[in-house]
Parts: sequence; C-alpha cells; structure tokens
Amino acid sequence: GGNFSIAQASIADITEPQDRAKNFGLIGVAFGVGMIVGPVLGGLIVTVTGNAAAPFWVAGILGILNLVFVTLFLPETNKNKGEQKKFTILRGIRNIQAALTDIDTRAVYTASFFYVSGFVFFTSFSGILLVTKYGFSGAEIGTFFGAIGIWIVITQGFILRLIPKKYTERIILRYSIVCVAIALIAYPFMPSALYLYLILPFVVIPQGLSMTNMSALVSRGVSANKQGVALGINSSLGSLAQGVIPLLAGVGSGILSIQAPFIIGGVFMLIAWAILFAPRK
Repeated sequence: GGNFSIAQASIADITEPQDRAKNFGLIGVAFGVGMIVGPVLGGLIVTVTGNAAAPFWVAGILGILNLVFVTLFLPETNKNKGEQKKFTILRGIRNIQAALTDIDTRAVYTASFFYVSGFVFFTSFSGILLVTKYGFSGAEIGTFFGAIGIWIVITQGFILRLIPKKYTERIILRYSIVCVAIALIAYPFMPSALYLYLILPFVVIPQGLSMTNMSALVSRGVSANKQGVALGINSSLGSLAQGVIPLLAGVGSGILSIQAPFIIGGVFMLIAWAILFAPRK
C-alpha cells in the first residue's frame, strides 16, 4: 500500500505533467507481468515442494531482494524537499481529512475513491464468482488471472503509450469509466467461461486507462513539491475502499445474490463519473 504511491511520486518527480499517465502505466506493466508470472510460478513451486506455503516464502525473499536493490540503486527523485514532518500512525486518517478539505482537489479525490471502491467490489468477489457460478478449479483460476495479466501488459505497455499523446486525462476518463462500469455490471451474467474471457478486455483495458489517468489527474492538480503528499492521500483513500468494500460486498452478496457486488461496483463507478463530469451550477 505504501510502495505504490511512493513509486508513483518518484515517477511524477522525473516526468513532465503531460507524460505522467503514460509513465504511470509502466507500474501497470510490471504489475501485469507479475499477474502472468506469479500464478504460474506459484503453481510450479507448490507442485515441486508439495507445500502450499512455499510461494509465500519465495515472495518474501523477492521482497528482500527488492529492498536491497532500491537501497543501492534508486536515487532520490524529490528535488523540492520541504520541511520534514514527523511520522504518526494517524497520518492515513489525516490524509483522508485533507482530501475532504482541499477545495481544489476534493472532487478528484472523491471521484477516485468511488472509482476504486467500485473496482474493489470486482476484485474481492471475482474469484468467488469463478468458483461458485462457473466451477473453476484452482488451475483454471490461475490461468484466468494470467489472462488478466496479459491484458494489463497490453493496456499499460502499449495502449497507454499511445492514447495520452492525443487526449487529455479528463477526455479519456469521460469514456473509460463508463466502459468499465458497463462491463462490470455485465460480467457476472456471462453465460459461460468462454464469454468471461471475451469480456475481459472490456474490463481490463478501460480499467487500466481509468486508474492511471485518475492518478495523473490527481498529480497534475498539485504543485511539484506536493506530488508525494497528493498521491499518498489518494492511496489512503484507496486503502479505505479496500478495507470497507469487501465487507459491504460480502453482506450484499449474502442478502441479495452473487451478482450484487458487481452491479453495485458498476454503480459506484458511474457515481465517480458523475462527480467529475455531471453538469453543476
């Protein structure tokens, strides 16, 4: 949770504003490659060792190697350091308060929260839907998430390198949010697993465009010396969504149906769109 916003802030420090969405996409490429390699490697490790805990040990070792690499080879990117502030355990809560009181960026923060909340409905219940409705096995779930990873790489590595050259963040978000919302609502009603694979690009591509351009819109809305703060606030709102939404999704699916979290998630995304683009006085 902390790494992601710091990585975005580092990229923002060394990138011109008009190129930030494109370069934020590089993080998405890395994430997509991980989504492809991770399930396959995890399954292989379990097969070789016969121990379901083994992939977690490998992941921990990779984290240690990453720490060493960052310590030795990543230079400081923030050239506009201001006054150092003491860390407090309540910083995340204060970040959320700051998002609600900053008049200039409040609408973008709020839209980002609703958008991330909508997508968390999808991520927290996608695997459950695959098992309960479509009867996926563990291997089939790994393959499905690998397919998601492929589309993430295509989106972040290629599509995001092209579209921001022609369109601004707001123009992209005007269409991408609606597309992913509609796909999310339709997702749990697919008649078979084949149709799930067919609808994947309509979920993943606009989702990738929306997330990176939302972050870029937040980044563009503040001064150069506040990139880390702004992206940290946005990350805190995302963490709040990831903590609260699965609970709501679980209650909703228990009371209503397994399709309910996906429908509610799509509605949340449409609320995010309305905050950004609905006409107001």
